[in-house]
Amino acid sequence: MKKILLSVFVTLLCFSSAFALELPSGFTSIYDLNLETERCPVKVAAAANLQLTGPGANWDKVELYDLSNYKQMAIKLSFPAANGGNQMCLRFASNLKVNSPVLINLPSGVTEYVVTVPLESYKDAEGHLGLGGLLVYNGATHWTITYTGTPSNQDVTVQYIAVSEAAPVTAGVTTTKAENPDALVNVHSIAGELVRKGVKLSESTNGLQPGLYIINGKKVCVLK
Repeated sequence: MKKILLSVFVTLLCFSSAFALELPSGFTSIYDLNLETERCPVKVAAAANLQLTGPGANWDKVELYDLSNYKQMAIKLSFPAANGGNQMCLRFASNLKVNSPVLINLPSGVTEYVVTVPLESYKDAEGHLGLGGLLVYNGATHWTITYTGTPSNQDVTVQYIAVSEAAPVTAGVTTTKAENPDALVNVHSIAGELVRKGVKLSESTNGLQPGLYIINGKKVCVLK
């Protein structure tokens, strides 16, 4: 019975940490602002669009999230390498109006991309910023969207939508490279004890007991 309870506890601990582990330091999931159920990661099919916040109707007539104290919104995307060089788009409403679409150029040579949206320019004269609906167009068309290149033609996963009170280092978009699966890493227990040394990242969790570990400086949950 104790083993069963321990297994359940570890599983719950892993799931409760999963989303937080995906976020960069200083960022908060947008869904946590109103204590909503986390919706990411979520896959968006090629040539499709998906609404991630706001009601189905009149999504531009509501302010669900108060972002007045935040300075940037980050949206992490992951995609097949073959989709590099193609384009996506964001459409969202702030302060009860629809903003101009944000065109996203997926870079070549990586499989992850972090779109950074500086929020200061969307605030009103009093510094207020309320976000309503937010939609991702994965190469899908809309009369407000003008693609300047090839629209995305592969599935894309939205890993998170997060906000931060810190100003973005650079305006616009930034990229993050995927980790090298053949890189040699060390594995430590959550208490800091060395478990494995100099193993490939792709093989670092093979055979480990369920629990939390520190691998390549990041917390990783291993399930049975």
